[in-house]
Amino acid sequence: LINNAGCMLHKCDKTEEGNELNFATNTLGTFVLTEELLPSLQRAPPLPTTIMREKEKDAAHGGRRGFEGGGRDEKLKDILGPSRVITVSSGGAYTQKLDYENLNTVEGFSDGTYIYAQNKRQQIALSQKWSRMMRKQRIMNEEEEKTKADKKNVKKKGRHVMFQSMHPGWADTAALRYGMPDFHRRFNSYLRSADQGADTAVWLATSNSALGEEHEGGFFLDRKSQPKFLWGTWTANTNEEEDQLYEKLKEISSRHEPDEMLLKQYRYLLKSPPNQ
Repeated sequence: LINNAGCMLHKCDKTEEGNELNFATNTLGTFVLTEELLPSLQRAPPLPTTIMREKEKDAAHGGRRGFEGGGRDEKLKDILGPSRVITVSSGGAYTQKLDYENLNTVEGFSDGTYIYAQNKRQQIALSQKWSRMMRKQRIMNEEEEKTKADKKNVKKKGRHVMFQSMHPGWADTAALRYGMPDFHRRFNSYLRSADQGADTAVWLATSNSALGEEHEGGFFLDRKSQPKFLWGTWTANTNEEEDQLYEKLKEISSRHEPDEMLLKQYRYLLKSPPNQ
């Protein structure tokens, strides 16, 4: 899952639910979509082409790799690694300290650039929070397996989900042209192409080099891990503040029931085969 939808609006518009539109798109939308898809990401099966490829490798090794029989699915899960969630944030987050109290900035709206940067800080904090949740769950699952005398009775919890965020760099996109026209005009000759901006997100979604516990919850630019806060600034936040943000978003998103038609479409899509 790559959370890339975003906006930077300089006037105060609201959604039908009454949420400020920058916040609703950049932060709340990312939160709701990821939370709803998390169970599917945890039980995501390997693609048929991957299964066939691993079976062919197994046959070439005389069946010694153990993909025939009961151990195949677990070994495939180990080879495939975790499901991945990448959130496209921004270096603008470096200017902001996490504000988990004033999320829905309808009152006192003045600067869409500030709100956008705060939303991007919130996205990084969410990736860190989700990453901590997944690590805790994995540790609990491993402990449960160790304490079970009969390993066959241990219920498998599904795939691990890895969360990361990234800064695409300043790219020549419609979002920048309309959201920051003066910046775009002054620095147009230095901007990246959209493909260059997307490179790190695609790398995080596909490369084995992006895996590993040291990269969980990380913030990336140009395929390299970056600090989440500028050294010596006041922008760092605690785990407790990330927890507060998460709970506040849960509370806001629970106020409204989803549209029934959209809910039916969503459930249908979850049941559809991957190639549809």
